[in-house]
Amino acid sequence: MAHGTPDWGARVPKSTVYGGIDLAEHAARVGSQVTFDRRGDVLWFDDFSGGINKWVVSANGTGSSYSWSAESSEFGPFSAKLVCGTEVWGGGSMLRAYALPALSQLGFEFAINRDADISQLTFGMVVYDGTITTSYTIRYTAASGLFEYQTTGGGYPDLTPTKILHPYRHLFHILKLVINPTNKKYVRLIADNIVYDLADLDAWQGAPVDVEYARCNINVVGTLNENAVAYIDRAILTQNEP
Repeated sequence: MAHGTPDWGARVPKSTVYGGIDLAEHAARVGSQVTFDRRGDVLWFDDFSGGINKWVVSANGTGSSYSWSAESSEFGPFSAKLVCGTEVWGGGSMLRAYALPALSQLGFEFAINRDADISQLTFGMVVYDGTITTSYTIRYTAASGLFEYQTTGGGYPDLTPTKILHPYRHLFHILKLVINPTNKKYVRLIADNIVYDLADLDAWQGAPVDVEYARCNINVVGTLNENAVAYIDRAILTQNEP
């Protein structure tokens, strides 16, 4: 079939409709939530339309809470709401464990809407491969817009450029971390329109383990004397990332 022609013929191009969309675009048009970065093969996704019971969710500090919320969402009618405690360490977290697939480059993507009192966001993946624990962690400081990654020695070097994830009602920012668990290195980080090349950067490695599974983590920390709020939506895990 020639590009731009009807499915049933290749002689006359369409004048009002563009033809020949690929399958990823077709899926997006019929309602898939995998629309921002379409690379990789989907292992699972969660738009929280069925609740938050697939996740281990917690909150700590005075006035903290977590809930399945219809107050704000990026895809569908619901999201996960995290309310941080008023102490300086007050925060909220959510993690989802999953069976370890055949190892390939993995991607973890999610959408976050934060209010102005969220001071820090930490997210990433932990892989237990039956031999060792490997943690791939990104830390974001809201005031400066600074992203950092955790090294094999446990430090957090800066990533450039900075990127402010503006707090605005119903504005969801998209974050995606891609890792390579076969060589225990980072691959890339996407923050909205910014792509950070993390190729060949080593991840943190911990104690030996005899279990095989992996998990995705999201943690937020608030501001002293405030009940900071974040909404999490559209979480996606992919494999076979380029």
